[in-house]
Amino acid sequence: MKDMLLDFFENTVNSSKLKKSRIKRKITLNEVSAKTGIPYTTLKRYEDGETKKIPFEAVKKISEVYGTNYDAYYAWTTFPLFGSLSGILISLFFGISVPIAYTGSVLGSILGVLGMLGGKKLFESYSIKKENIKKIIYNSLAKEEQEEYDNFLLISKTLLKTNKILNEKEQNEVDKLLFATFMLHKIREKNKERIINFEEAEVFSEQENNN
Repeated sequence: MKDMLLDFFENTVNSSKLKKSRIKRKITLNEVSAKTGIPYTTLKRYEDGETKKIPFEAVKKISEVYGTNYDAYYAWTTFPLFGSLSGILISLFFGISVPIAYTGSVLGSILGVLGMLGGKKLFESYSIKKENIKKIIYNSLAKEEQEEYDNFLLISKTLLKTNKILNEKEQNEVDKLLFATFMLHKIREKNKERIINFEEAEVFSEQENNN
């Protein structure tokens, strides 16, 4: 099942989004063809969704013409869990971090933009070492932030009587959810106005403000 999801995320491109990006920039398919070397008919099949698996190099060339991130056109941006920052954090801590498998640092860049200092470096480390991402992020927090989370966790689990009601597996799941909630609040606290619609976004960096 995981291999099927991975194949879907790695090879499925949002064709309508490709078309929207071109139209937004008032560029014709002939112009895109001239700049990328990709035949007009091939580009049209991409935009019409007739070609199910668009070659990575083709997506990269097209995104360079538009000044966008190629990662923004892949299927992960349309997946419910990846539609919001909270969904990404929850899925990440539960091991459903498919985009990282083929981009290495996309989510790191996103969280870096959102205010998580060193976010890109953290996710590159996760991608390379395959370490526990929750542990990596927790260790990256300042001592005061770690204490804040520890207190948040203790208070939450005490009020919910987690240790008395849930089994060990369920408690571990609660820990992941609470950590995702904590991180979401910390990120939003630092960037109250910064909200990315991952399905619509074309870039995941500061250049987004200029497009």
